Amino acid sequence: MRLILLALLVTGCVIGEEGSGPEGGDPGDDGASTAPGGRTIRPVPTNGLVFDASLAAQLPTTALGTRAAHAITLAPATASALAAPAGHALLKYVAICALPAEDELVVGADRFPGYYGLASEWATQSCGAACQRWVSACLLAHANADGHSFPISLRGDHPGLSPSAEAAAAFTYQEAGYYGDVFQRQVYACWGGSWTEASTSDAERILGGRVCGTVYGDCGFVATGPCLDDPTLTACERPAPAGGGFADCHTGELGEYPRTSPTVHEVVTVYLQP
Repeated sequence: MRLILLALLVTGCVIGEEGSGPEGGDPGDDGASTAPGGRTIRPVPTNGLVFDASLAAQLPTTALGTRAAHAITLAPATASALAAPAGHALLKYVAICALPAEDELVVGADRFPGYYGLASEWATQSCGAACQRWVSACLLAHANADGHSFPISLRGDHPGLSPSAEAAAAFTYQEAGYYGDVFQRQVYACWGGSWTEASTSDAERILGGRVCGTVYGDCGFVATGPCLDDPTLTACERPAPAGGGFADCHTGELGEYPRTSPTVHEVVTVYLQP
């Protein structure tokens, strides 16, 4: 079984889906609720981004726009470059990844709420190297080749990626790690430890539309091998703590022995419900 998974994954990329609990909702739904004290609680975003590298490369590294209270109005040049429906779909996930839950990105008549706050400074300031890599990793983690929405839980070495106790208990299947720089069309994925333990039924469930490759459609990700495995294969220098995320993962393709390619610290690891 493991050899079959390796053969499929080497030719393509792993893709994931999102939710920090069984109640995870679609980011397009108006499923927000109000907690005591007036705090707005938004459902955890699901994945569903059909990733287009050429479109993502048009994202600016300059400020996203201008702020008025918790609303960030997208800069006109960016709004024009990403005016098509696919551009707005990308911007929805940009808001989810970059902005905190209390902020929203205003694009014409559309208002996209934030969630993770991985690059909150980008709202009104330039997005530096670390900012770009966190946004990139999060966008790639939300990709789905077929545009399907599916619950996932994101983990990583960032305060915005600390799962709730409920999510940590419900999402235990370590799917993959995602990283790179979409601003430079650099997109990478390594597969998590649960792939090596997958039963036939698990593999069929996950491989159906969740792996990009020759058979499932080319999404342009570079498969870097197992995130953590035999020392000669391991993509990531820093292993994931129990229920946590990988970091310092190599950018070279599987087959590079020993691993000497540059590493990326900012990695988002996806967990699924088993």
